[in-house]
Amino acid sequence: MGRRRSRIILLVASTFGLLLLATLFLAQSATDPAGVSTVLPLVLVGNTNSPRGERLSIFTVTNIHGRQIDYSISVEPREGANWTRTLHPWPPPFSIAAHQHSSFTVTNPLDGTWRVSLLYQKTPTKWDNASSAIRQFFGRNRMLVIARRVPTEKFRTYTVYSSEITE
Repeated sequence: MGRRRSRIILLVASTFGLLLLATLFLAQSATDPAGVSTVLPLVLVGNTNSPRGERLSIFTVTNIHGRQIDYSISVEPREGANWTRTLHPWPPPFSIAAHQHSSFTVTNPLDGTWRVSLLYQKTPTKWDNASSAIRQFFGRNRMLVIARRVPTEKFRTYTVYSSEITE
């Protein structure tokens, strides 16, 4: 009798979870329509010098999403055919409100080809937190097929690169 009751509870919880998922999906698509690209416009505006004489490049980035993003930046020099990856600070130290833009400066490498790498994540909404909890619930209960189908933006990150710059 106890085993049957457990299955009924699991069935009710799964049905509730699927209904909640449908609601989350609809709410998410209202915040960020499916046609919105994940590539943020990252543009080199110009160059300047610091008070110490260092050459700086000024970039601007525009948040095209319907919610705040948090981001970090790093400079990646190219060595031969490969880009030298650098670690981004985590959590990202900078934020941009929805549909706003921000400018930042980076110190230019002394010579060679380089680019700016911008790593960002959308600030989690209540829906993201809920869908993440649902995904974890199904994962803990070994329903991995269902867990993988639950959309969540909570831990998703995106990387955007500037165009190559040669000094």
